[in-house]
Amino acid sequence: MAKARMAFGQVGGPEVASTLRALSYLGIFFQYGALETADLISPVMELLSKVIEHS
Repeated sequence: MAKARMAFGQVGGPEVASTLRALSYLGIFFQYGALETADLISPVMELLSKVIEHS
């Protein structure tokens, strides 16, 4: 299954984890909003396995 090269997040919070799982290796995640006031959750293993760039 193909993975996304780039993802944009306007909500944030714990749901970010599922967005990160959908990214390809070297995928780019851009968080531009904060509709959810809970902390943004970034699973360490997802980041290490994909070398995701956070903006």
